[in-house]
Amino acid sequence: MGKYVVYALGLVLMFAPRVRADVTLTNGASAADFGTAVSDTISAGGGTILLTAPIVISDDELFNGESHVTVSGGNTNPIFVVESGHLTLLNMKLVNGFGRMGGAIFVDTNGVVTLTNCVFSNNNVRGTNGDSAVSNTNASI
Repeated sequence: MGKYVVYALGLVLMFAPRVRADVTLTNGASAADFGTAVSDTISAGGGTILLTAPIVISDDELFNGESHVTVSGGNTNPIFVVESGHLTLLNMKLVNGFGRMGGAIFVDTNGVVTLTNCVFSNNNVRGTNGDSAVSNTNASI
């Protein structure tokens, strides 16, 4: 009888949904902190990283969400501010960003962004001169 309980438990665990990792990064979180959160979220099987302030990029950074990571600005702030350097994002969702000069991402004059297989959803810009995911350089949507 005991071995049947073990087999049954094994079957339950095999088909149980994976636990999602939901992480919050607070004001002052660095690009390195964000990279750790992405890695931890992927290791846990996926989830959402909520930012209470944008991640400021001032060097070359690459983040791959492996299609398991959603990043949220919580409808209160942009997700990334690229002051300089080159931000490369792969395989992630950017949602609920909010700003005056870029809903999900603001790219300053000295910044560059490359996006591959990224989904933008519900990002908003409020002001007289802004579009979601548009920089003040030579950009297009």
